[in-house]
Amino acid sequence: MKKNIFFTGGTGFLGGYLIKELLTTTPHNIYCLVRSARRMTGSERLWNRLEQVVDLSNIEKTRIIPIHGDITEANLGLKEPFNVHIDEFWHCAAVLYFEHHKKEETIRINYGGIKNVLKFLTDYKIPHINFVSTAYVSGKKTGLIKEEIYEHQDETHNPYELSKRMCEKELLDYHKEYGVTFRILRPSIIIGDSITYGVDTNSGLYGYLAILLRLKDKLELKMPEYFKYNALKMLVTEGASANLICVDHVVTLFMAICTNANTLNEVFHLTNPHPTPLKRYMSTIGDAFGINSYAVSNIDELGPIDRLLLHEEDIFDSYLQTVHYFECDKGYNLAKLDKDIPKLGYDVEYKVTVNAKVKFDEDKKVQRKRLQSVVHRLDLKTVVVEGKDNLSYYIGGNGSVLVILNAYGQSLSFWDWMVNGLYKNHTVIIWSMRGTASQKGGVEESYPIQTHVEDIKHILNNEDVQKCNIMAWCTGPKVALQFQADYPELVNTMIFLSSCFKGVPGFEKYHTTYENDMQQICDRVNQNPYIASIIIEALKNILIKEEEVIAFDELQDEEKKRDLVQDILSLIGEDIKPMIIEPFLTPSSVLNYARQLLMLWEKDVTEMLINLNIPVLMISGEEDNISSCEITEAAAGLSGKVDCAIIKGGTHYLHYDNTSLLLEIVNKYLIDPEYFEFKHGLVQVKNELMSEIENTINE
Repeated sequence: MKKNIFFTGGTGFLGGYLIKELLTTTPHNIYCLVRSARRMTGSERLWNRLEQVVDLSNIEKTRIIPIHGDITEANLGLKEPFNVHIDEFWHCAAVLYFEHHKKEETIRINYGGIKNVLKFLTDYKIPHINFVSTAYVSGKKTGLIKEEIYEHQDETHNPYELSKRMCEKELLDYHKEYGVTFRILRPSIIIGDSITYGVDTNSGLYGYLAILLRLKDKLELKMPEYFKYNALKMLVTEGASANLICVDHVVTLFMAICTNANTLNEVFHLTNPHPTPLKRYMSTIGDAFGINSYAVSNIDELGPIDRLLLHEEDIFDSYLQTVHYFECDKGYNLAKLDKDIPKLGYDVEYKVTVNAKVKFDEDKKVQRKRLQSVVHRLDLKTVVVEGKDNLSYYIGGNGSVLVILNAYGQSLSFWDWMVNGLYKNHTVIIWSMRGTASQKGGVEESYPIQTHVEDIKHILNNEDVQKCNIMAWCTGPKVALQFQADYPELVNTMIFLSSCFKGVPGFEKYHTTYENDMQQICDRVNQNPYIASIIIEALKNILIKEEEVIAFDELQDEEKKRDLVQDILSLIGEDIKPMIIEPFLTPSSVLNYARQLLMLWEKDVTEMLINLNIPVLMISGEEDNISSCEITEAAAGLSGKVDCAIIKGGTHYLHYDNTSLLLEIVNKYLIDPEYFEFKHGLVQVKNELMSEIENTINE
């Protein structure tokens, strides 16, 4: 019998395949609710989606009727009364947001949407609804999850599960009050079809894999061969599994259930009778991604990088830590589908994961980000240094030479956007300071400032550079000052960002809490190297934000009883933690990093600042909690050759957070450093040289 079906979610992953099946195996007309996007109308989105899954040339297109609307609005956003008799409502539309900060939006769309849908049913006397829920409405319940309506006693893991649970209750209430009949269909984790295993969605399993790939990218931009020497450990509960099922198998079960008149008012699991053991799958992920990875069940086995991953993937915790099994007999019996057909072996799981990586690699945003990176945009070169390890550096661009001195132990990724804007007009040279970057990860050795100075000279000699400009960040300015003092003929001008001038006598009052805390930690590690291991344990606790962070006496401020490591990391943004974590990977790395900083802080550059005979621009952020803008202003005041610019709202990471504005300042300064002027609402420029001239004239 030919029916009129009202359908939501047709532009989604599962929805597109269901419409394909309705078009090819039934005579039904499909009234598809569609919502316009920024660049496409709802109809365009629908046809684009259907073209991906079905040959439209063989389809009677008049059977597809796009209806422009929105499930979050009253009357589903329809501006006019809907005058078509509808036999069934298929509700597949939903957002799959797992993030807790999106709870309100998730409930508004999913739960608010079902309320509007059910009101639409009663208003237009639609007798039946097929509702797509999720097998994970079971939340934290363990063991066998039955195909039935039950009172939920266990908590949910995320807002998506909660919203679907609320939707089911609302549907059951409507059934009792208005007699609307229903089927509740609960799929598990849907993956690509069983022929190509292609990726057609960014949610579910593919969202989890994308998190892994993004973290891998971040780490490899900082430490290119890290995963060549180090494994990635993933926390998984013993016996936990991932219930992965191909979309075409879900559709087969779905259609068998929804075309059977005896299935009204029941619940069905559209799941795989043979879930994938996560212990096996974590190794498969490593094989597909080209890294060594494996599952562990003891959190104490995780290192800092593993903890960082654990923190970033916490929204998928329900799929890694809960041991449960879904009853699914009813659908398989109706569909006469052999339960072994959906079974996934290693080869299939590998192919699914490789396809996810290919899709990630082909994403234009990912490609743009990679191309913007220093390590991809510039050429890698090596200079031979007698008596020491060879030094690798990156070079590229056109125009005057600009040497960038990065901060100790920090990722070159901080410079990606700056270098992208600079290398068009300058030949940029940048590298990770000797000892602060190891291919295996971590700070491999500590070196005095003079060693870094000689490294600059070796690189310039290798490139036959006779004159250069220098831009230095954080710990870099002290190195730059020493280089300029030793080789004044090679330096034209210098630009300092968020300078660390700790160690200059009289500047103690300008030190930040961060610097004082780091001083305490570094002193303790230097005196008692065993503390390095304690710092790593504290760091691991903080990275995953455990409710009860372990307090180590060795890391407490003795006067104020503060946790020094926690206070230090609280000043670091979540998005940049993967870029600052390298010095804390191993005890030896922590020790070397501490000694490197202590040597830097001991360096008094007062005379070098006073004796400057070239133009220098010092730039700081007003909100820099790591190296204060006050210490920059004080250092600038020691020389008549220094211009000082303070960026309102700027942090320690100006080149990362304020790239466009900083590029404007730097490019203008390099054009004419002797007579630098810059006017901007967010920038306060203090020109010490001009102030002296004005004072002389006034006198």
